[in-house]
Amino acid sequence: MKKQRLVAFLAIVLGSAALAWAAEAVGGITGVEELELRLLDLRQQSTAETFQDVPERSRETDIVLVLFGEVTVMDPVFGWGWIQPANRSHIADVIRAVSAAGARTVGLDVYLDRLYPNLGGDDALAQAIAEAGNVILVSPVTPTDSGPVATPPRPEFAGVAADVGTAELPASFETFRMGTLAARSAGSLEPSFALAMYAHFRGLDVDSLLLDARARGRVELPGLPESVGEIPADWFEEESSDQSTLVTFPIRFVGPPSSVDRPWPPGTFPVVESAFVPDLAPLMPQMFEDKMVLIGTGFHNEDKFRTPFYTYPTPPDTLTGERGGQYGYMFGVEVHANALQNMLDGAYVTPLSRGAAALLLLLTAGLAAALTFWKGTTWGAVGTVLALAGLTLYAWWA
Repeated sequence: MKKQRLVAFLAIVLGSAALAWAAEAVGGITGVEELELRLLDLRQQSTAETFQDVPERSRETDIVLVLFGEVTVMDPVFGWGWIQPANRSHIADVIRAVSAAGARTVGLDVYLDRLYPNLGGDDALAQAIAEAGNVILVSPVTPTDSGPVATPPRPEFAGVAADVGTAELPASFETFRMGTLAARSAGSLEPSFALAMYAHFRGLDVDSLLLDARARGRVELPGLPESVGEIPADWFEEESSDQSTLVTFPIRFVGPPSSVDRPWPPGTFPVVESAFVPDLAPLMPQMFEDKMVLIGTGFHNEDKFRTPFYTYPTPPDTLTGERGGQYGYMFGVEVHANALQNMLDGAYVTPLSRGAAALLLLLTAGLAAALTFWKGTTWGAVGTVLALAGLTLYAWWA
């Protein structure tokens, strides 16, 4: 009798664990995957930056955002007077200002694929990039008949930049959670915008880093989990059937979106309206000295994303006492900034390994089955609830 109970116990434990594993494997159908992502969003919303209620930020960061806000784009006195393209003369002035203030690395999240002789400013921008010597530009990855190819900016700009990284981000159905480490391009690897900036800031040769990554089969960075950053083995074979383009990783969002058009709350990163930077940088060089300055839009609708903080409520305004709203969208340049902050901190979202996942499933199923078999269904239910609560707390801590 005892032997039969033991066999039944083992069958139930192994069967339950197998069913749970299968549910995870088809998580998009069962809802398990969506539940885990929602819980991950909640864990990311519990950062110190989320709960800050004073203008001073809760953490030190080497990243400063310079955004094109409503004043920069539309103001009749300070603005460009048009929405597209980004004003090249203005960007040149901003690059000169932050470089003179001592910025170590400047990232320009504006794709410079065309010249605009009728508007002027192209030559000034190329000269500013060349003089700074530390500007990272962005490029897209374009699908072709022979595979994906990174399309660099115009040679007038790319030829004098410190580096070019791809600004491609993985497609997302709703909430954006993934960042890019590298991209496949014409039989080689191209760095992401964040990785190119990280390498320049740390004094690393990003080309050597990617050559080493190709040889090892994965991108290796301090703190990056071993299960992340893998490069598909057949990417560089002539008859490769793999249609993927990007080496991705889950972004650990540092905090809620920053904004120049919303005075409260302060957001995660120090942010300055670009219209004021040429005058502000000489007066307050400490804002930019030895920093990574990311320049991009905080205004255009085409470059904003839903993140885990999209519907998160903002705190009441400390000056007016008005109730907060919701954080809403995060612009693409700040998505790159979050990916970059993960690299600087060496702190990432760590996916659970298959072995650890299997062990946790067996332990949970074993606890629930053991209590049910030897203490009754009530204790079994209590044990199941406690096991799930323990797993949730473990996930939050880990």
